[in-house]
Amino acid sequence: ERQEELPLVVYLHGASSGGDDGLRQTEGGLGDAIRRNPEWFPAVALFPQAPTGRGWEGEIADLVLRQIDATIAELDLDPDRVYLTGSSMGGEGVYYLAMRHPRRFAGLVVSCGSPFTPAWRLEELGRPPVDRSRAGFDAVAGALRGLPLRAFHGGEDDVVETEEARAMQRALRAAGVDAALKEYPRLGHEACGRAYLEEDLWPWLFSQQRPRD
Repeated sequence: ERQEELPLVVYLHGASSGGDDGLRQTEGGLGDAIRRNPEWFPAVALFPQAPTGRGWEGEIADLVLRQIDATIAELDLDPDRVYLTGSSMGGEGVYYLAMRHPRRFAGLVVSCGSPFTPAWRLEELGRPPVDRSRAGFDAVAGALRGLPLRAFHGGEDDVVETEEARAMQRALRAAGVDAALKEYPRLGHEACGRAYLEEDLWPWLFSQQRPRD
């Protein structure tokens, strides 16, 4: 039996924590929550760091998957209890990785994130707009079928629009996904860290198991 094996929580940081110092991604978000309430986390936490100015896609996403595999193997963790979470750009990364590799994860937590890069950021990068129609959200939800998800968002977030978190929830529920969204009414994007201080989130997350085929 796998009773002794610890789960793995993988945290994808937001845009301001990129670099190569191996430290900034542990400040704020999940790292802060673990420092404040270590007893909530009977788990190993993995904090990958994306290079400055890069998102969680393409080769960076592939690197995260390799880090997950190496960590599970090295520490003999439970492969059926790997949880993916991220804030802001990291939340976008959660959707990106989970859509492409849904069988690798047991549960997802998204803080202040949308599956789509914000329109203002695409403009900054000189990239074309993306499909934010209902069909766009439905496609994401379809890919995540069977993966439980909890989302948190500031009710007045104008960095990653609150309405996108709501649209994602509607699509997930329509697809039959175990999904819930908690909004912090008077907060903007600074709500990103709040999710990780929700005490009842963690027993729920750690009880999720990857379905066996």
